[in-house]
Amino acid sequence: MTSSKIHISPSVKPSLHAIMYMFHHTFLPPNVPQEDDFDPQNKDTLLCTISDALQRFKAAARCDQQATIEPIRIMIEDLRSVREDLGAISEANLERALKKLSKKGGVMPLYIRAQNAGVIISKASNGICFETFELSPDNESVITTKGRLRRSFPASACVVYQVTFNEDGFQATLAQTIAKMSHQATPDMQPKVRKARQQHNDM
Repeated sequence: MTSSKIHISPSVKPSLHAIMYMFHHTFLPPNVPQEDDFDPQNKDTLLCTISDALQRFKAAARCDQQATIEPIRIMIEDLRSVREDLGAISEANLERALKKLSKKGGVMPLYIRAQNAGVIISKASNGICFETFELSPDNESVITTKGRLRRSFPASACVVYQVTFNEDGFQATLAQTIAKMSHQATPDMQPKVRKARQQHNDM
């Protein structure tokens, strides 16, 4: 599966809609949209803006601080690089990113929207670490919790030994599976809310 990638220059002024999207998803104001506002173009604008801000921050930081900032910027760029135009994960791009991570190390976050899940892949001393977690809590937990809703991340983690990760076909199969999961929604994985006596995905 291949797809052209959206490229947004930091010099291009974002639309008001994109600015409001970034505002809602960065500062989390009290009156956030009451419906799913997902927009692949706006999401890419947000990631591009974050990457550009980190680049500028790095340029203004002391030399000893730059080594901390740069891996974060690369992580954001990796998150962008594996996405397709509609927000799903590109199988080919993810496979390339996995090969790079295996050789050079680093941390790669993945947003698997159709499964309401996030995955953080990183190189550990004894292999490749996979950390998974649920992204959006269900409405019932949010509404019935007194005070703040406390959540722990990741929900689970495992390590695949380096020799296994580098076996022929392993990374290709993994990339294919994750890419498929990113655009094929699984109803049981989405938070549910009851409206008009029917169950709906709680987005």
